[in-house]
Amino acid sequence: QNTFGRHSDSVDVTRKACGRCGGNLRKLGRFNKDGTPAKPRKVNGFAKFVKENYKSVKEENPGTPHRDMMKILSAKYREAKQASQS
Repeated sequence: QNTFGRHSDSVDVTRKACGRCGGNLRKLGRFNKDGTPAKPRKVNGFAKFVKENYKSVKEENPGTPHRDMMKILSAKYREAKQASQS
């Protein structure tokens, strides 16, 4: 049995096979450098805000490039964060 590390989940383990032996692949999860299983990270506030608000902002600004959409979202996040702190 061989172990190969990957930096992403881009390999479809249901369709690909081991190049060395032709066996099935299976995902082992993420690990720290010392070999212990990595704990999933908590989603930060901005990422959560984008997930919740991207669709509505895109509908308000059709045809706007993604870069500009993120600028709009970051400004709205900043406003919302300042409003919640005061």
